[in-house]
Amino acid sequence: MRRRVGSRKHGISAMVALLCASGAAQAQSSVTLYGSLNGDIRWENGTKGGATWQYDSSLIGSFVGLTGVEDLGGGVAAIFKLESQVQTGNGAGNPSYPSTFWYNDAYVGVKSRYGTLTLGRQLNYAEIVAVVLSPDQSRFNIGPATPLAFLGANIFSVPAGSPIPVPDIRFNNTALYSNKIGGLTFGANYAFGNSNVDFRAGSNYSTGAYYQYGTFLGGIAYERTYSVPGALPSTPALQYAENFLVGGQVQAGPARLFLNYLQFHATAPMPGQPDRRNYVPYGGVRIIVSPEVDLTAEYYYDKGKNLAFLEHEDGHKQTAVLIADYHLSKRSELYAEVDYNGLQGGYTNAATLANAYLGMKAGAHSLIGASAGFRTTF
Repeated sequence: MRRRVGSRKHGISAMVALLCASGAAQAQSSVTLYGSLNGDIRWENGTKGGATWQYDSSLIGSFVGLTGVEDLGGGVAAIFKLESQVQTGNGAGNPSYPSTFWYNDAYVGVKSRYGTLTLGRQLNYAEIVAVVLSPDQSRFNIGPATPLAFLGANIFSVPAGSPIPVPDIRFNNTALYSNKIGGLTFGANYAFGNSNVDFRAGSNYSTGAYYQYGTFLGGIAYERTYSVPGALPSTPALQYAENFLVGGQVQAGPARLFLNYLQFHATAPMPGQPDRRNYVPYGGVRIIVSPEVDLTAEYYYDKGKNLAFLEHEDGHKQTAVLIADYHLSKRSELYAEVDYNGLQGGYTNAATLANAYLGMKAGAHSLIGASAGFRTTF
């Protein structure tokens, strides 16, 4: 009997230990629901409809997502992220990519003291550096306010027949590595094209780094993207587009000053056509007026050569943006912004992607917009 009692006690103790171990393992794993929702009223003058008013939930992209982390021991963790865009005006996702539910992110990965490796749909590393260098952290994500969206993204990814010709700013089938050592953060990625026509078709690779030293931060990045021949009528041959970005920022009292330079180059789709090039210096300032109020001003000067791959179709595009934020709390804010786009030369040609997206009326050389709205995060 004593042996049986001891055996029973031993069995109960083992079960308790197993349950405790299971509970500890569960405690080391977590899944977080998060998001950011906004809506605003926007006015524009210079579009095909003249002066227009509209409800606009895309100026600051609303999104809902899930992140997860599991501690695997030894300083190693498994991670994942799923994030979908949301249009608060109608409950839909990204209007240009309605079939991509997890439009913003859909990846899994592993992180450790040796860095982080993620696999799936995500920003490439050059875009990550561009966000860090941006005066507004790329919070405004549409053409009128952030013209780099048309140069820093995959220009070959515009869906055929899309009512809103926006290039995809994420890359599918991407392996991305990043790490941080002291003040230096760096990384690289390769996005597989998954094409049986040409290994390069549809692929992308990029690399970049930024360094924080006191109040100064400087960064540099490079990327190249290849087209899928024949995917669009305008891309019958294998093309590539590349970007080179360098910039820096410095804190001076309540103000943070930004100065960057982007150079874009895309090869022509047809023999005999010229390559397209863009030279874009841009910068801005962000001022923390008080704990509740901050102001941001940005300016972009885009000098385009051979726009739409047409000889001597050169032009200039200037974009200025003013943003005011009033923080009601750590999670909620009121915001207002004013943006101006001035086009000259070849940029007034409707064949250019920027002109088509802005929806400017024939012969127009400028577009003025203003928005005011509310944003909350969770």
